[in-house]
Amino acid sequence: MRDHPRRRPARGFLIAALLAAGVAGPRGRAEPPGPSTRGVAVDVPSTLDRLICEEDTDGDTKITVADPRYRDGRGDRRFWLTSKAGTRHEVSGTYYLSNLLQELKLAQDAGSRVARIEARKVFESPVDRVSRSIHERYWDGLTRRLDGSSLDQLLRDEKISTRDSRYLYVPPTDPEALAYYSELARRHPEWKFRVERLPARITPEYVRGLEGKHGLLSLALRRTPGGDYAGVPSWFPADASTRCTAGTATSSRWASWRTAATSWPGGW
Repeated sequence: MRDHPRRRPARGFLIAALLAAGVAGPRGRAEPPGPSTRGVAVDVPSTLDRLICEEDTDGDTKITVADPRYRDGRGDRRFWLTSKAGTRHEVSGTYYLSNLLQELKLAQDAGSRVARIEARKVFESPVDRVSRSIHERYWDGLTRRLDGSSLDQLLRDEKISTRDSRYLYVPPTDPEALAYYSELARRHPEWKFRVERLPARITPEYVRGLEGKHGLLSLALRRTPGGDYAGVPSWFPADASTRCTAGTATSSRWASWRTAATSWPGGW
């Protein structure tokens, strides 16, 4: 029996990222180990060690198309997953084996000696797996929230280092944000940051005057049930040409910054 996962519309940049990393597409025979909702219980340490020994033949702690094949069978892109009950299930293909390696490593990092390996995760399509991983594990690390809970840490970013103060710029159409950040600056003088209201019209002369005043840009705040403010999670695609990363804008490229803000879940 083969598990055919539901396909979502392809997202080109995800596939490109996978290919660039040397991960092959989902090829090879896949024999799901039992119902995908239950999985199969395996001994994590021994299974992980055996998988690495048999398939990570170049010793780079990954299973990719670059792993050489040997006459003794190592690196043949075929692995028998043995359950605690003694049943054996074949997983073949570089992509599926790399998924299995990741699932075992996640279980090991969680401190589990025995874990259930789910077929739906091992045989997941690349797009579905990346999307789910971002949702379940990586989203907090990919987003920034400009509010009192994280502002101190964000202000330490070396990309906005200045001689005297750190700067936080607020759009002219957001008086609530201006008041909120100004109050934070008053309450936390040790953070050493200044709140600057942007002009309604940004001119070349204004941009030239920002030299040496790199800073953060406020995007949006929302009211919490308790009546306080919280920064709306924002995600920024990295772009070296704009020199804008993770909510940090530098004055030398002020006119060309691009942002994309969203809250998960809600699409890309």
